[in-house]
Amino acid sequence: MTQVDAPKLDAVFTDGATVETANGVFRVAVTELGNLDLPSGQLYACDPFVELDQDSASAYSASVPAGSYPIQVARVRRDGTPGSWVVAVKLVIWDEPAFTWEVDDDRPGYGVDAGAGCFIDLESVPVFEQLHEGGGDSPIRAAFRQVDGDAVATVLTDTASGRTMAVFNSGPGDGYYPTWIGRGVSGEVVCFVTQFMNPEA
Repeated sequence: MTQVDAPKLDAVFTDGATVETANGVFRVAVTELGNLDLPSGQLYACDPFVELDQDSASAYSASVPAGSYPIQVARVRRDGTPGSWVVAVKLVIWDEPAFTWEVDDDRPGYGVDAGAGCFIDLESVPVFEQLHEGGGDSPIRAAFRQVDGDAVATVLTDTASGRTMAVFNSGPGDGYYPTWIGRGVSGEVVCFVTQFMNPEA
């Protein structure tokens, strides 16, 4: 793990915040998506259309206790522009501020080639990989078939296994995006955050 300077997330996860930039005025909306189950305590993040592969998937080295944890998504809208963008997605392990931030040396982030990202337990990858590759309308494809112009962010549940995954649009689209790992004062992991945009830039 490599410790990094604190990412600028205060405005990102402040519901109702207004950010004025050279590109216009952005308004932030933070919503709870529901809970993501981590039965192994090992988180994997990727573009679900590209890297949802049990043979190559590798979790972040920072593991957490097995459990079910809330997902928060921060979206922004620009005044006078339709639709929204996902700025960042947070998996909350403990409801307390991060004291230090770090990135995984082996996987500081992930590449996006299909405009999407996901959080999923490592042991759940085979379940959703099979569903996605089974042909027809997979739950992942169906989640991104939206018509209102808002950025997609939701938690999917496989009814047969009970496994879950969170999927979401990746801000402005394709690119390479960091995943920050926040630790509390005593060193425990308190959150994981994938950041797609910096509305203050």
